[in-house]
Formats: sequence, structure tokens, C-alpha cells
Amino acid sequence: MLTSSRLKFAAIAILLVALPSAPSAAVIKPDYHLPSTPETIGGWWSAETPPVLKIKSGQIVEIDTICLFGMSDDKPEQFFIDNGISMDLPVVKDMLAIKKAVTNNPKFTGTPVNLTGPIYVEGALPGDTLEVRILDIKSRAPRSSQGTGQIEFGPTLPRYRQ
Repeated sequence: MLTSSRLKFAAIAILLVALPSAPSAAVIKPDYHLPSTPETIGGWWSAETPPVLKIKSGQIVEIDTICLFGMSDDKPEQFFIDNGISMDLPVVKDMLAIKKAVTNNPKFTGTPVNLTGPIYVEGALPGDTLEVRILDIKSRAPRSSQGTGQIEFGPTLPRYRQ
């Protein structure tokens, strides 16, 4: 929902904490899916950063997020091997491809915690306030790194282990 009249474009950063979601009554059908790829991620944005997706107010976007913590530049797959994570998971393949692309790209402006976007909201003007609703949060992987330990995702709540 747009409430004022001044935002050239909306650099919407939705950082989703990968937690399993509770079963919902209705299936949410997004208007767009914005994957995490070397072309759609960055570590920060400015007003000059071109949007990777343009939407209309009220449209639903499913946004993938990715974190490259724990992956070394020289042998990124070792993180998954050491933690017993299948190299066949689609998210693992995505992470390895992104790590390879950004490691070999001196122009990449990212950090290990990468933002997917930005997203341009048609009709938004400088000064507008945008309402963003997070409708669902789901994990793409059975495990994530956080600090010095891992979080394992089970049927209810995440469990932290050292």
C-alpha cells in the first residue's frame, strides 16, 4: 500500500530468517518468484542500484534468500561435506554456483549475507511509505549456519547446536 507521493523506487529488502512455517489454511500463490542468483543478489544497494524486478502494489513476490557464511573461497563445497549436507539439494547447488560467481567477480558488491533484489514498485514515488507483509517463511535447506554452530530444522522449532 502506497501512502504518500515520493519514492522513485522501492529497494525492498526482505531478509527472511529461515524458520519452518506452520501449516497454513490457504496456499499462497505468488505473482512472481525472485530467485537468489549472481544477477539478483548484492550486499547493499543505493538509489542508483537498478531493480531486478518490477511489480505493482499489492502483488505477491516469493523471494529466495541465501547466505554464504561457512563457505571458503577455495573449496566452498567442504562446508556441506563437513556438515553432512547433501550436495544434491537444489539450494546447495545454487549456493555453490553463487559462491563461484561472486568469488571470481571483482565487481561483486556483496557480503556473505546477501540481499535479493532490489524490487521496483510501480507508482511509488520519493517519500512514499511502503507496506510489506511477510505471508510465509520456509527453509530451503535442512540446516543453516549461525555464528559458530548450526541450526537444524525439524518439524516444529529450530534447534541450535554447538
